[in-house]
Amino acid sequence: MKLTENKKVLALSLLILFTITLQLTSISAFSPSDPETGVRNVIEFIKDFTSPVFEAIIGDYSTSELFFPKVMLLILLFVLVFQIVKTLPKFGENRGVVFIIALVTSVFSVRFISENQLALGVLLSYGVMGITITMILPFFIFFWFINKSNMVGPARRIAWVFFGAIFILMTVDRYSSMPPLSQKINLVLIALIILAFVFDRSIRAYFNMWEINKMEATINDRIVLDLLDQLKQAETHSDLEVGQRQAESIRKRLRAMGIKNL
Repeated sequence: MKLTENKKVLALSLLILFTITLQLTSISAFSPSDPETGVRNVIEFIKDFTSPVFEAIIGDYSTSELFFPKVMLLILLFVLVFQIVKTLPKFGENRGVVFIIALVTSVFSVRFISENQLALGVLLSYGVMGITITMILPFFIFFWFINKSNMVGPARRIAWVFFGAIFILMTVDRYSSMPPLSQKINLVLIALIILAFVFDRSIRAYFNMWEINKMEATINDRIVLDLLDQLKQAETHSDLEVGQRQAESIRKRLRAMGIKNL
């Protein structure tokens, strides 16, 4: 089944590639003397080739700035709905039904979203997410570096002082030119830096405990695997009575470690 689907995808891709190649050849897109024009021709052809299809599906938004976001949202919803419906009993057994459900659901979801709803509801949340991740990511990278390194307490505190001082100075210097959202996020980051400095010892203790728990889990896994190997040997022991006693003792140890149904 997977091989057949892969062949279908490959055949469709080759057909599209062949069509594009013919078009590019006819318009002489790849001109050695003018590569910029060639690239523009490729982009324009792809846009002209796909726009009518998406306009028929989601409506005539060719003159709108939100046409491209709606196309991306359509693709995203289709992939998500397809993966969800595929896991449902009975529905997931028929790929054709899954495809139709995912396509209809995603088309209806996108086609009847107005431009105001899309801009205020969907794109705003994505914009906030992008800004937040971009601004907070450096803090988390530095936070992870400090707590995963072998620095002693004073060295970590000095590092936080330098990081916090530079961040505060840069924030003060550029505060007036920042958008209101960036100003608020920077204030939150300053508060997080102060908290990380004040509670550095507790945070370090938590990371140490996390490392210990991870090591204990690894050791327990190895013990369980060793006991399972011993259980297999006990069950095939030449002396049936001795093997049963050993197997029961091993099962008790495994049950004590949370391994059931043995």
